[in-house]
Amino acid sequence: MAKLKETAKIYSAETGAITVVSRQGRTEIPLALRRKYQVGPKAKLRWIDAGKTWIVVPLSSDPIETARGMLKGKKTSVSTYLAAKREELVLRHTDFDDLSF
Repeated sequence: MAKLKETAKIYSAETGAITVVSRQGRTEIPLALRRKYQVGPKAKLRWIDAGKTWIVVPLSSDPIETARGMLKGKKTSVSTYLAAKREELVLRHTDFDDLSF
């Protein structure tokens, strides 16, 4: 518990927070951010490689909420929709041998 409180104290929106990655590749999400974005145990996060930085997006447990706005500003056609669904399936599955398109 002391780690959580310590991280919560050093986090600010301006400076961010510094966490350490363990040998197993685990890191801690600052308490203030977990509370703000309602990230609890078993929450899913999407990690996006944006070139020189990463973007971490907490996913809603409600699939409708998660999908809201995903096609905003894009041409909406059946092929665009199917491509988005394929991408979603790839992101969800870790065993890529089971995927069939």
